[in-house]
Amino acid sequence: MGLQDALKKAAQAAFDAVGDIPESVTYRSKTNASSSYDPTTGTVTDAYTDYSVSMIIGPSQSRQNDGRAILEMDCDAMIAVDDLTPTPKLHDQILRNTSEAWDIVWFKTDAAQALWTFQIRKL
Repeated sequence: MGLQDALKKAAQAAFDAVGDIPESVTYRSKTNASSSYDPTTGTVTDAYTDYSVSMIIGPSQSRQNDGRAILEMDCDAMIAVDDLTPTPKLHDQILRNTSEAWDIVWFKTDAAQALWTFQIRKL
């Protein structure tokens, strides 16, 4: 087992250890399928694939609120890399409480590629 595998297992163990803190959410991954346009309402609907996952979500504390790129109501979310099937993309969504949509406006993984960290913004 290499160092990267050990760090991935440690990230997973940390998620398991925090018990009921992670919340069950739907990770909505934007697909490459064409968007659909409804001429009656004038709205465009993107195509998504949904994944049920558990994430730790809390107030953004890692970066300074600058009022533009980072807003006061933004949150941070974390998930073990092995627990998320798709590779994240900007403007994928996280659905909390089945219908509360949050847009992914920034994301990164750590050097060991064990943990995804997201900045999310309520739509």
